[in-house]
Amino acid sequence: MMNRWSIAVAGVVLQVALGAVYAWSVFRAPLSKQFGWSISEVTLTFTISIFVLGIAAFFGGLWLNRVGPRVVAITGGFLYGLGVFLASFSDHKLWWLYLSYGVIGGIGLGFSYIVPVAVLVKWFPDRRGLITGIAVGGFGAGALITAPVATHLIQSAGVLQTFAYLGIAFLVVTVSAGYFMQNPPAGWQPKGWAPTASQASQRSSRDYTLGEALRTWQWWALWLLLFLNTSAGISVISQESTLFQELARVSAVVAAGMVGVDGACHRIRGGGRRGESRAARSRRIR
Repeated sequence: MMNRWSIAVAGVVLQVALGAVYAWSVFRAPLSKQFGWSISEVTLTFTISIFVLGIAAFFGGLWLNRVGPRVVAITGGFLYGLGVFLASFSDHKLWWLYLSYGVIGGIGLGFSYIVPVAVLVKWFPDRRGLITGIAVGGFGAGALITAPVATHLIQSAGVLQTFAYLGIAFLVVTVSAGYFMQNPPAGWQPKGWAPTASQASQRSSRDYTLGEALRTWQWWALWLLLFLNTSAGISVISQESTLFQELARVSAVVAAGMVGVDGACHRIRGGGRRGESRAARSRRIR
C-alpha cells in the first residue's frame, strides 16, 4: 500500500496542472489581437470550459463510484491536455477553440478535478480540513505557475504554439499524477487514530443516496451557496490580466504574476469550505 503522503503530493500536482485554467485571461488579448475576435468572443471560451466542468464533474462523480478514482483521473487528465493541445489549431477558427479548449478541455477538467479531494479525505480522516484546503488550494496555485509561463511563451513563440506546449505538458503531468489516485482499503484508518466525540458529532449518522440528498433543503442550500460563491470569483478571473494592465498600469508579465497570486488566494480563501462540503457529499452520498 502506498504512503498516503505520496498520494497527497500526487493529488496536489494534479490540481496545480488543472488550475492552469484560471490563467485564461493572459490569452484573451493576444487571441483578440491576432485573429480579430472580440473580447466577449474570446472570453466565451473560458465560460464554456467552466460550464462544462460543472456538468462533467457531476457525471464524473457517479463514474468514480463505479470504476474508481484512477480511471477517472487519467481519463480526465488526458482529455484536458488533449483539449489544450488541440486549441493550437484554432487559427481563425473560433468554433474550434470553443470545441477544443472549452468542451474537450472542460470535460477533462470536470472529471479530474473531483478526484483528489474525494480520494484524499479518505486517506486523511484525521486531517480533513487541512487536506481539503491543501488540495483545493493547489488548483489556485496552477494559475500562479501557468500565468507567467504562458505569458513568456506567448511573447516568444506565439499564442497558438503556447497552447501546444502547455497541452503536452498538462497531459503528461495529469496522467502521471492521476495514476497515483487510489482509495484506501475498506475500513482503513490511520494507525492509532479514532475520531473524537466532536468529530463524530459533525458527521452524518448514515449515508444518503443521491436521490435522498436531492430531497433535502440542506443539499440545495449548500449548492446555492457554492454556486453564488464560485460565480462571483469566476466572473472576475476571466478578465484579470487586462484589468491589472489597464488599472494598475503594469506590463503583461507583471499582470500575469498578479493573476497567479489572485488565483491562489481565491482558492485558499474558499477552498477549505468548498472542499469540505464536497468531501462530505462524497462520503455521505452514494
